[in-house]
Amino acid sequence: MATLAIAIATIISCRKNTDVKVPVMHINKSNDKYAVDYQSSTSDSVLHIELKIAKTGEAAEIVKEDIDIDLKGNKYLYNIYDVLQKKSSDSRYTNITLQQAGEMCFALREVISQATKSLTSEQIKSPNIQGMYISLSFARRILKNKMPSKDEKIIDKKMALKTMATSSLPVPNQQPSFAQDVFQGYELGLTSFAMNDDIMVNKQAFLTIVNNDISMLPNDDKGLYVFQDVLNSISASNFTLKYLFAQIDAYIKQHPENYGSGNRCAGGWWPSGSSHGCCGNYNGCCWYWHPACYVHDIICANCKPAWFCLSGCKPDVKYVHYIEPFYVIEDYTPVETGEGIHLPLPLPTGIYYKQNYNDMNIIMLQFYTPIFINPANSKYYSDNQYNNLLPNGYYDSPSESNGIDHTYYNIVNGSVLKRYRVFLQT
Repeated sequence: MATLAIAIATIISCRKNTDVKVPVMHINKSNDKYAVDYQSSTSDSVLHIELKIAKTGEAAEIVKEDIDIDLKGNKYLYNIYDVLQKKSSDSRYTNITLQQAGEMCFALREVISQATKSLTSEQIKSPNIQGMYISLSFARRILKNKMPSKDEKIIDKKMALKTMATSSLPVPNQQPSFAQDVFQGYELGLTSFAMNDDIMVNKQAFLTIVNNDISMLPNDDKGLYVFQDVLNSISASNFTLKYLFAQIDAYIKQHPENYGSGNRCAGGWWPSGSSHGCCGNYNGCCWYWHPACYVHDIICANCKPAWFCLSGCKPDVKYVHYIEPFYVIEDYTPVETGEGIHLPLPLPTGIYYKQNYNDMNIIMLQFYTPIFINPANSKYYSDNQYNNLLPNGYYDSPSESNGIDHTYYNIVNGSVLKRYRVFLQT
């Protein structure tokens, strides 16, 4: 394991104060799969990033990229996706596999975790630190380019049609647009840099939380009713946060009265200052409610993932036992899809499994069954007489898991449909 070297003479306390010349930051770190070399510097409001990723022990880089981000104002928040997407689509990255792209995301997350564990929230907001998160978003663009896109294209098409249909409706002057590429929690100073397109929503888990919040509040929270209405209108079971925010945009344009006017405490979206979704925590009326603040409060309810939730976060005991309603794209990376996929031999005498797709990246009690493969049809059974097919589920491969990264095989009717590499949330 290479040493983690960070050379920082000064860390800027505020992301927007970028006119000061900041010395070079350099991190070189390896895990059992990949070596990450990250360098950054900030001068004249331009963040310069140099990112190299290679297989551990090999000299040739899989990724070698220079990225310049002009941080003047907030304009870069609206074009950075195009910059990262264009670079990730370079022909040099054509041969990177889906599995490699996901593993590189995990390697970058390890780097971020090591580099930020002793920093304060304000230090983490430094452009040089945030450059690591931008590098992770770049790696996710490579991953996204490798992933099956059929379902997402259908969703994006519906989103475009719905947005076009409501674009001529009157919009209150104070209404923001939530359907941008960069997660608004970053702009509001709540989280580190992330793309809405990389954060996935488990509809049922999120709707359960919203419904429970509504039932527990002493007074109506119309912001939560908007979430409830929008989630119930979406047919997909999993979708991007960008898509969800676009649906909220369309809903507000159709129902401008829900945004409120005049005294915010008298109605509209605004709950109390201590409610989730209020950007702050105080007594009395909430003076700034934002969907991104509600999403942030739920994502960081347990102050995990640590690489996303800023230091100083305090866990909310109400949500400790909930299934996570949000995850990032590499946490469910299908490594292989199709016929001919099999668990590595020799098979164990028994194997643990989970029944639901959305349970894969959660540490939880698992089901157990004996496992046998029938050489006549290459299907998996739970008895050596081959009378009972293995129960449908997601099977944790013991020889390919290390306690943090797990490999799951989705087995249905005795055959493997997909093989996943999963990062477990603790």
